[in-house]
Amino acid sequence: MDTGYILNKFGINEMPISIKKLTSGNINSTFLAEFKNRKIVIQSLNRNVFKNCYDVMNNISIVNEIFDKYQKNDVAAVKFHTALSGVNYIEHEESMYRICDYISE
Repeated sequence: MDTGYILNKFGINEMPISIKKLTSGNINSTFLAEFKNRKIVIQSLNRNVFKNCYDVMNNISIVNEIFDKYQKNDVAAVKFHTALSGVNYIEHEESMYRICDYISE
């Protein structure tokens, strides 16, 4: 995974202090990137499970728009970052990547 390239495509111009692969219960390849003041999750979508990743990410965009429009304090949804290209994913080396903020327990 070319972390610097992926982060740059999402407008993140700093490198993480550490990156750790998360292996418990994930269909996708999932990594926790820790920066000085925040943590983010980087995922590579599993194209064997999700045959049309574009539809998956489009559906997530639609759900996020609805949550933004009708936001209630007691409900939260994972919000994926928007890449510089204007969509919530990037493609690199035959993989599709997405980033979201890390939500602690």
